[in-house]
Formats: sequence, C-alpha cells, structure tokens
Amino acid sequence: MYLDQITNDELADVGRLTEMTIRAGMTVMRTVTQYKERQMAELTAELKEYRLANPLLPKGDISDLSYFWASDSLPKQTVQEMPGRIKERMEALLAGLERQGIVLAGPDSWTLTEPGRKVIYDKNFVQDALKADIEYAGKVQQAAGQKAPILQDAGGETVWRSTGEELRRIKETAAGNPKEAMKALQQIARALKRDEKLCGGELQTAIDRTMREIVVEGKPPAETIAELTETVGHSADELLINFNDLTMRTENEIRREAVKAAAAGAKAPAVAAAPIIAAAGALADGVQKAERQITR
Repeated sequence: MYLDQITNDELADVGRLTEMTIRAGMTVMRTVTQYKERQMAELTAELKEYRLANPLLPKGDISDLSYFWASDSLPKQTVQEMPGRIKERMEALLAGLERQGIVLAGPDSWTLTEPGRKVIYDKNFVQDALKADIEYAGKVQQAAGQKAPILQDAGGETVWRSTGEELRRIKETAAGNPKEAMKALQQIARALKRDEKLCGGELQTAIDRTMREIVVEGKPPAETIAELTETVGHSADELLINFNDLTMRTENEIRREAVKAAAAGAKAPAVAAAPIIAAAGALADGVQKAERQITR
C-alpha cells in the first residue's frame, strides 16, 4: 500500500489506535518497572487488558508474541488475512518460534507452549515489547502527521487529550495570550465540575484557586499558571479530556471501554484489522525510508 492510497477514515483509525497505544504503553511500562521478576505473574490481567484495548499492529518480530497476552491461540486465518509483506514476516516468525518450542502449530491455529508463556511474561520481554509498540506507533504517528497535520475524529468518534499536556500547553500560551490561556483553563474547570467523581477534587480546587488568583488578586497569568502546572501537571497526565463534549476519563476507564468494544466485535480482537495494519505499515515504512535517506 502506498501512502497516497490510505483513506482519511483509515488514517483517523490508525491515528486513534497509535495514540492510545503510546499512552497506554507508557502507563503499563511505568507499572512494569516497579515490579520485580518474581512479581510479573501478577501483571497478566493488566497486560491482557492492554493488548485487548490496543490491538496488535504486527511488525513481524519477536515483540509480536505480546499477542498472546490476550489470547491462548492465534488463528491461522488471521495471519492469512494480513497484508502480504506482514503476512510473510509473521509466517516466518511463527515457523522459527515453532522450531524453538515457543509456539505449537495446529490445524487451525498457533498456540503458546509452557516455555512460550515463560517468555512472554519475562520482565525483559514485557519491557521490550511495550517499547517496540510505542516506537512503532510513534513512527506511524509521525508519518500520519505529515500526511494530515490534524487527525480529525471520524464519524463523530471522540478525541481524548491528556489534561496534563493541555495544562503545559496553556502555560506556554499564557506568556503571549493570557486571555486565550484563561479560556482554555475555564474549559478544563467546567469539565471537572460536570463529572461527579472529579468535582471538588484536588485538580479542580487547584484550577479554581489559580483562576481566582489571576482574576481577583491580579497575579500575573503566565507565572501563576506555570506554578499550577508544576503542582498538578503530573497528577493530571493520566486524566484525559474530550473537548468536544467536555467529558473526562482516566486512561484505565478508556482502556476498559475499548476492551468491551473489542470483545463485542472482532474475531481476533488482539490484532488490528487488515486495512489498519496495511496503512500503519505503509506509514511506518515511509518514516524508515526517510530516516535511511537522512543517514546516507
């Protein structure tokens, strides 16, 4: 698939999937680093949830074994439906893993062996697989951004943004356009007040105090918002805001919703649909080719 053959809907789907993969991957990565090797078995449920919520974009390397975090078997039909080059890589990978005793080929599917289970829950593998997901998604997003600078939502789908990132953006805006910064801050405050779970919480209290200090006490907007960001920015990073309807969700809530949606529809929910795999592969290849040209 060439870049100019990717439809806007496919581009939007790839954009949403890779954005969630990067966010969720970094969240799970932070959790994994806190665990010791002997504790990794405790993460099986979280890794399954991650893989279901962020369907695999196959790369044809060992990190694709992370598919088995979410499923005991990989249907051969699923591999057959993958785009040509990805299908060839996956078949070669699975043949090699079968020779190593990591997977077992049956009439209709590949299943993970007991040695294979030890591999996929090894701490080094988990970290490497998450890193591979994040880096691949980053390359796809980079190319998608070049093709369409703003990824609009398709069919009315929601677009979620990190509240922490928004606060940091507002801090930058405040230096040159304090009115615009205050307007954006008020939107976040309204979203917090609309959510019963978040209303009256630490973040809303801090934002209300900041706006009062600027409007009533006359404190300088840029410095006051910068102080707010330093105080609550980190705690706001995993809280996502949808500016279309001013709703908020934690990353875990969005991931759980995605798991339910994936489980309701797909034959193999842990793998992305073939057109999305093809589009992501074409976008990632475009970045890789550009990187090779730059290094020559």
